[in-house]
Amino acid sequence: MDNSGGRSSLPPIGVNARCTGRAERVPLKLNVLGSLTLDFRGGLDLGTRAGRSDGLVLEVRGFRMEADTSPATPGTGMLVTLSEAHAPLTALSVLRPLPEGGAEMLIHLALTLHVREKPHGDIVLELFMDPARHATLRARGATAFPPVDQHCTLQEPVLLYPRSRSADDRIDTTAPAGELPAFGLTLNPRA
Repeated sequence: MDNSGGRSSLPPIGVNARCTGRAERVPLKLNVLGSLTLDFRGGLDLGTRAGRSDGLVLEVRGFRMEADTSPATPGTGMLVTLSEAHAPLTALSVLRPLPEGGAEMLIHLALTLHVREKPHGDIVLELFMDPARHATLRARGATAFPPVDQHCTLQEPVLLYPRSRSADDRIDTTAPAGELPAFGLTLNPRA
Protein backbone atom coordinates (compact mmCIF):
# COMPACT_ATOMS: atom_id res chain seq x y z
CA MET A 1 0.00 0.00 0.00
CA ASP A 2 1.20 3.46 -0.78
CA ASN A 3 0.59 6.46 1.40
CA SER A 4 0.70 9.73 -0.51
CA GLY A 5 -0.96 12.98 0.41
CA GLY A 6 -2.74 11.51 3.42
CA ARG A 7 -4.62 8.94 1.32
CA SER A 8 -3.83 5.28 1.20
CA SER A 9 -4.02 3.32 -2.02
CA LEU A 10 -5.21 -0.20 -1.37
CA PRO A 11 -3.72 -3.29 -2.98
CA PRO A 12 -5.44 -4.65 -6.09
CA ILE A 13 -8.10 -7.34 -5.95
CA GLY A 14 -6.65 -10.84 -6.07
CA VAL A 15 -3.59 -10.26 -3.84
CA ASN A 16 -3.01 -13.11 -1.40
CA ALA A 17 -1.14 -12.59 1.86
CA ARG A 18 0.27 -15.60 3.68
CA CYS A 19 1.34 -14.34 7.09
CA THR A 20 3.13 -15.73 10.10
CA GLY A 21 1.71 -14.67 13.41
CA ARG A 22 2.84 -14.52 16.99
CA ALA A 23 0.80 -13.63 20.05
CA GLU A 24 2.65 -13.53 23.36
CA ARG A 25 1.35 -13.65 26.92
CA VAL A 26 -2.21 -14.39 25.83
CA PRO A 27 -4.64 -14.86 28.73
CA LEU A 28 -6.97 -17.85 28.39
CA LYS A 29 -9.54 -19.07 30.89
CA LEU A 30 -10.79 -22.65 30.61
CA ASN A 31 -13.15 -24.15 33.18
CA VAL A 32 -11.29 -27.47 33.21
CA LEU A 33 -7.73 -26.05 33.23
CA GLY A 34 -8.06 -22.69 35.00
CA SER A 35 -6.35 -19.47 33.95
CA LEU A 36 -3.41 -19.79 31.57
CA THR A 37 -0.99 -17.35 29.94
CA LEU A 38 0.30 -18.73 26.64
CA ASP A 39 2.52 -17.79 23.70
CA PHE A 40 0.87 -18.64 20.37
CA ARG A 41 2.61 -19.12 17.01
CA GLY A 42 1.02 -19.81 13.65
CA GLY A 43 -0.38 -18.05 10.67
CA LEU A 44 -3.15 -16.20 8.91
CA ASP A 45 -3.88 -16.31 5.18
CA LEU A 46 -5.81 -13.39 3.68
CA GLY A 47 -6.81 -12.39 0.18
CA THR A 48 -8.26 -9.20 -1.32
CA ARG A 49 -11.47 -10.30 -3.02
CA ALA A 50 -13.77 -7.43 -3.98
CA GLY A 51 -13.99 -3.68 -3.87
CA ARG A 52 -16.67 -1.85 -1.95
CA SER A 53 -17.36 1.81 -1.27
CA ASP A 54 -15.31 1.90 1.95
CA GLY A 55 -12.40 -0.35 0.92
CA LEU A 56 -11.71 -3.98 0.04
CA VAL A 57 -13.32 -7.20 1.19
CA LEU A 58 -10.76 -9.56 2.70
CA GLU A 59 -11.23 -13.31 2.55
CA VAL A 60 -9.83 -15.27 5.49
CA ARG A 61 -8.39 -18.34 3.80
CA GLY A 62 -6.89 -19.84 6.93
CA PHE A 63 -6.15 -19.07 10.56
CA ARG A 64 -4.32 -21.37 12.94
CA MET A 65 -2.37 -20.50 16.08
CA GLU A 66 -0.88 -23.01 18.53
CA ALA A 67 0.54 -22.72 22.04
CA ASP A 68 2.37 -25.29 24.17
CA THR A 69 1.48 -25.35 27.88
CA SER A 70 4.91 -26.80 28.72
CA PRO A 71 7.37 -25.94 25.92
CA ALA A 72 10.43 -27.03 27.93
CA THR A 73 9.14 -30.61 28.29
CA PRO A 74 8.34 -32.22 24.93
CA GLY A 75 6.74 -35.37 26.36
CA THR A 76 4.27 -33.71 28.73
CA GLY A 77 1.66 -30.99 28.75
CA MET A 78 -0.87 -29.94 26.18
CA LEU A 79 -1.13 -28.08 22.89
CA VAL A 80 -3.81 -25.40 22.62
CA THR A 81 -4.95 -24.57 19.08
CA LEU A 82 -7.11 -21.68 17.92
CA SER A 83 -8.39 -22.04 14.35
CA GLU A 84 -11.01 -20.68 11.96
CA ALA A 85 -14.28 -22.62 12.19
CA HIS A 86 -15.55 -21.93 8.61
CA ALA A 87 -18.85 -20.58 9.87
CA PRO A 88 -21.08 -19.34 7.04
CA LEU A 89 -22.36 -16.36 9.07
CA THR A 90 -18.97 -14.75 9.83
CA ALA A 91 -18.99 -11.09 8.78
CA LEU A 92 -16.87 -10.04 5.81
CA SER A 93 -13.41 -8.83 6.76
CA VAL A 94 -12.35 -5.47 5.34
CA LEU A 95 -9.30 -3.35 4.55
CA ARG A 96 -10.19 0.34 4.31
CA PRO A 97 -8.20 3.57 3.98
CA LEU A 98 -8.05 5.98 6.90
CA PRO A 99 -8.37 9.77 6.39
CA GLU A 100 -5.13 10.33 8.33
CA GLY A 101 -3.22 7.85 6.13
CA GLY A 102 -2.58 4.15 6.25
CA ALA A 103 -5.44 1.71 6.46
CA GLU A 104 -7.58 -0.13 8.98
CA MET A 105 -7.88 -3.89 8.76
CA LEU A 106 -10.81 -5.66 10.42
CA ILE A 107 -10.43 -9.43 10.41
CA HIS A 108 -13.55 -11.32 11.46
CA LEU A 109 -13.15 -14.91 12.65
CA ALA A 110 -15.33 -17.73 13.95
CA LEU A 111 -12.98 -19.53 16.33
CA THR A 112 -12.61 -23.11 17.48
CA LEU A 113 -10.34 -24.08 20.36
CA HIS A 114 -8.80 -27.55 20.72
CA VAL A 115 -6.71 -28.76 23.64
CA ARG A 116 -4.84 -32.01 23.08
CA GLU A 117 -2.31 -33.99 25.06
CA LYS A 118 1.20 -33.81 23.63
CA PRO A 119 2.24 -37.43 24.29
CA HIS A 120 -0.66 -39.11 22.44
CA GLY A 121 -2.40 -36.31 20.55
CA ASP A 122 -5.75 -37.08 22.20
CA ILE A 123 -8.20 -34.15 22.18
CA VAL A 124 -9.22 -33.42 25.77
CA LEU A 125 -11.29 -30.30 25.11
CA GLU A 126 -13.05 -28.78 22.09
CA LEU A 127 -14.81 -25.42 22.38
CA PHE A 128 -16.51 -23.10 19.88
CA MET A 129 -17.73 -19.53 19.59
CA ASP A 130 -21.45 -18.83 19.49
CA PRO A 131 -22.22 -19.38 15.76
CA ALA A 132 -24.18 -16.10 15.69
CA ARG A 133 -21.09 -14.08 16.73
CA HIS A 134 -17.57 -13.46 15.46
CA ALA A 135 -14.25 -12.31 16.88
CA THR A 136 -12.72 -9.15 15.43
CA LEU A 137 -8.99 -8.54 15.12
CA ARG A 138 -8.32 -4.87 14.37
CA ALA A 139 -5.20 -3.21 13.00
CA ARG A 140 -5.01 0.57 12.57
CA GLY A 141 -2.36 2.36 10.56
CA ALA A 142 -1.58 -0.59 8.26
CA THR A 143 0.88 0.52 5.58
CA ALA A 144 1.65 -2.74 3.79
CA PHE A 145 -0.21 -5.73 2.38
CA PRO A 146 0.93 -8.41 3.08
CA PRO A 147 1.25 -6.93 6.59
CA VAL A 148 4.76 -6.24 7.94
CA ASP A 149 5.19 -6.08 11.74
CA GLN A 150 1.48 -5.29 11.91
CA HIS A 151 -0.07 -5.50 15.35
CA CYS A 152 -3.73 -6.57 15.58
CA THR A 153 -5.79 -6.62 18.76
CA LEU A 154 -8.91 -8.51 19.69
CA GLN A 155 -11.74 -5.99 20.01
CA GLU A 156 -13.92 -7.92 22.45
CA PRO A 157 -13.52 -10.93 24.75
CA VAL A 158 -14.47 -14.22 23.10
CA LEU A 159 -16.67 -16.67 24.99
CA LEU A 160 -16.20 -20.36 24.14
CA TYR A 161 -18.82 -23.08 24.42
CA PRO A 162 -18.97 -26.88 24.25
CA ARG A 163 -21.08 -28.89 21.82
CA SER A 164 -24.49 -29.95 23.06
CA ARG A 165 -24.77 -33.52 24.29
CA SER A 166 -28.01 -33.90 22.35
CA ALA A 167 -28.37 -35.69 19.03
CA ASP A 168 -28.30 -32.44 17.00
CA ASP A 169 -24.64 -31.78 17.95
CA ARG A 170 -25.20 -28.01 18.10
CA ILE A 171 -23.10 -25.60 20.15
CA ASP A 172 -24.57 -25.18 23.64
CA THR A 173 -24.47 -21.45 24.35
CA THR A 174 -26.22 -21.64 27.73
CA ALA A 175 -22.99 -21.40 29.76
CA PRO A 176 -19.45 -20.65 28.54
CA ALA A 177 -16.71 -23.19 29.29
CA GLY A 178 -13.89 -20.80 28.41
CA GLU A 179 -12.96 -17.24 27.57
CA LEU A 180 -10.29 -15.56 25.47
CA PRO A 181 -10.23 -12.09 27.12
CA ALA A 182 -7.49 -10.59 24.93
CA PHE A 183 -5.30 -11.50 21.96
CA GLY A 184 -2.55 -9.28 20.56
CA LEU A 185 -1.28 -10.67 17.25
CA THR A 186 1.73 -9.49 15.23
CA LEU A 187 1.67 -10.39 11.52
CA ASN A 188 4.55 -10.64 9.03
CA PRO A 189 4.84 -12.08 5.51
CA ARG A 190 5.54 -15.81 5.44
CA ALA A 191 8.92 -16.59 3.90
